[in-house]
Amino acid sequence: MMDRLRRAAREPLVHFLFIGAGLLALDGLRAPDAEPAPVESVDDAPVRARLRAQFEAARGRPMRPDEETAALERYRDEEAMVDAALALGIHRTDPVVRRRLIQRMELLNEDTVELREPTDAELARLVAAHEETFPPVRTLAFEHRFFSRASHGPVLAAVAADAGERLRRGEEVAGEPFPRRLPRDGARVSALASRLGPDVAEAFYAAPIDRWSEPIRSAYGLHLVRVSERESRPPALADVRARARAMWRRARREEIGREMTAALRENGLGELAR
Repeated sequence: MMDRLRRAAREPLVHFLFIGAGLLALDGLRAPDAEPAPVESVDDAPVRARLRAQFEAARGRPMRPDEETAALERYRDEEAMVDAALALGIHRTDPVVRRRLIQRMELLNEDTVELREPTDAELARLVAAHEETFPPVRTLAFEHRFFSRASHGPVLAAVAADAGERLRRGEEVAGEPFPRRLPRDGARVSALASRLGPDVAEAFYAAPIDRWSEPIRSAYGLHLVRVSERESRPPALADVRARARAMWRRARREEIGREMTAALRENGLGELAR
């Protein structure tokens, strides 16, 4: 029995009957001698024009007279249902309907906002203030000696340590050819990371200036690095302009949306429309 009641409660027809019962109950609360509310006359012309335009956009042909009549009747039925829903306060109590109305107002606010283009100075300030989104471009110039695991096996660490000591004494050590080409002068850390891995690239960047580093381990073997120059600078505006412009416009729209919401709370829609 309870299962049948639960299934019935989920039926749209039952929901509609509850709405109708609610409307009847509201009507019953009126005083017996109260006059029925006058039916507001509606000019069908703009409604018909909108329905015709929507139909033609969807079907690619003009609407026939019988189709226009049927569409207008559907529109009137929908208007009656909307009025009933508003009378019952569904727009305030149903979270789905409430959220949809809020989203529609947010879109309406966005549609009414005309955003100017940001200046280069504004974009530059935004980039500088959001380093997490626009990280600095880090570059370095370095010398490099490589010792492969395949060549030295278990004695790799000893070979690299000995080479490092000799290099620091000013001796010449050739090392071995690295299997992947590495940029040397003005090399970006991001480019090194794509060849060596992020941790190894960071270790290269952190190596001491004008002094041979301790061995740095990678998947290929061990590396000795002597950095001659290291630089960190904001990215060029030309490289990040599109992302910075989108971020600026999004932030500006949010700011204007907050201003509009504050105006609605303070003065209502009429004052906002002025």
